[in-house]
Amino acid sequence: MTDQNKEISMPFTEIVTNKIQKQAEQISAIEKKLESIHDTSPVLQEIKKQLTEIKVAIVAIKFPIKQMDEFSGNLATGVALLKQPVENKVIHHHHIPKIILIAAVLFIALCLVCCGWYNTVQKLDVHKANDFKYRHLKLNNNLNLQKLLIITDSLYKNQRDFSESVLQREDSVRNMIQMLVDAKEAEVKELKKKIK
Repeated sequence: MTDQNKEISMPFTEIVTNKIQKQAEQISAIEKKLESIHDTSPVLQEIKKQLTEIKVAIVAIKFPIKQMDEFSGNLATGVALLKQPVENKVIHHHHIPKIILIAAVLFIALCLVCCGWYNTVQKLDVHKANDFKYRHLKLNNNLNLQKLLIITDSLYKNQRDFSESVLQREDSVRNMIQMLVDAKEAEVKELKKKIK
């Protein structure tokens, strides 16, 4: 059995040694490659540095808990307000701009001034017409008429109550005319009664 073991172990040892040699060759190849990679170590150092900076930045960035609590509170308030119906109140405020009021007042004032002006012109025309009539009567050759005009002028100039007496006479004449009209109307009524 020992011979058989030797025979079996011989190829096994050869295989193992071959494998170990191949592994040694691979290790030496990897070492050569590592030496060439050693030249890129500053790049690796820079990458490591950036990775540490990124880790620090990630730690520094925190979730904004305070702002989110405030936002959720505001959101809850908004939802509560939206659940309540909105009342539609329409309040009508009618107001007229001041410029329109001022324009209306100025227009009314202008109308009043124009009416006063028109009436003044009419009175002036009447006075002018009466003046020409009086002057015409004075120039007339009728002596009795001229004496009457002189007496009338002197009455107006000398007596202060002349205008009042004229007004009283006019009132009495109006009253007499009214009485005559009333009498005629009464007569007409009596005649109508008799006819019926």
